[in-house]
Amino acid sequence: MRSGALDFNLAQIDAAPNAQLQSSRLGLDFGFLPSYLLGSLLAMSLGARPPRSVLSSLYSALDYTDHLRLTESSLGYTTTASLTPDNLDANRYRDILAYDHALLPGPYLNAAFIPPFHPTSLSFIASQAPLPSTYTAFYTHIVEHGVRVLVNLTPLVEKGRTKAHQYWPDEDADMVLENGWKLTCEPATRIQLENGEATLERRTIHIKPGEEAAEGLNAHGWGVTQFHLTSWPDHGVFPTTMMMQLMREIQLVPMPKIYPPPPTWIHCSAGVGRSGTLAAALIAQAVINVSKHSNHEDRDALPLFMRAEADSQVWDLPVRIVEHLRRYRARMVQTLEQFEALFDIVHHLSTPP
Repeated sequence: MRSGALDFNLAQIDAAPNAQLQSSRLGLDFGFLPSYLLGSLLAMSLGARPPRSVLSSLYSALDYTDHLRLTESSLGYTTTASLTPDNLDANRYRDILAYDHALLPGPYLNAAFIPPFHPTSLSFIASQAPLPSTYTAFYTHIVEHGVRVLVNLTPLVEKGRTKAHQYWPDEDADMVLENGWKLTCEPATRIQLENGEATLERRTIHIKPGEEAAEGLNAHGWGVTQFHLTSWPDHGVFPTTMMMQLMREIQLVPMPKIYPPPPTWIHCSAGVGRSGTLAAALIAQAVINVSKHSNHEDRDALPLFMRAEADSQVWDLPVRIVEHLRRYRARMVQTLEQFEALFDIVHHLSTPP
């Protein structure tokens, strides 16, 4: 193999929706990566993140599998529902499509259910910012999936372009959906991140039956806590310290004592870049916490990569998480810069205080 070249072999890639990418020779579950890249990654010390050249090659490998899934119909990653004429106008972007196998049951929404990354119990729904024509479907899925936390990572307007619509009512008004459900909001709390460099708005959206009985919603209605971060640039990177603050605020929301917990719903404009970065960071935090608090007996039940040397575990974790996310929604963690930022977050989470 040429130095620095990526030598992919389609026959070595098992990318079907329910398949596990395995490499028995390496004892790893992302065998689509060239061995020289794995060797470079696992040899890194925890002192600093891997160099950009290595991360760029890793990211290219992840992008290649995305390309295969979207172009090789035999792999089973179809997007038929997104391309159905009746659903085309429900997509905010024509080039961001939802995989059929990850769609939410019920009315079409450009969204994906992402199951837990073992050994954590966290699940997510990643979606585009809802369009006015999909508000009813959006809130229907929130109620049906028992969502308690909703994270919006995009401003309504960015650089003069509409990135999202305000799908919640103003504090002194209400909003009525097509199915008769009525939305109201409590006054928002504004949380300053990083000494005022960014503002996070926290509000509770109440979903209530209308004057007539509303199917799928009991008389008590439903409440969901929304976090709206208005200053993360499209395709951009959010500083690690601010990301940690955002994650802490999300985790302060009381959750029902059920197992598994309800999914956290995350969206930006397209529902892949910023949404993928936050979901990946929350998963990484959960994995690292499980590893830190596992006793000797528990560790025997952990996946092989979590029983490896600490540095290896830390540096291959972001790759595994992004690969997991992209099995359910293409392009999650959309840019190399966001991928690099994920390594910074993992390093921060893994470094003793």
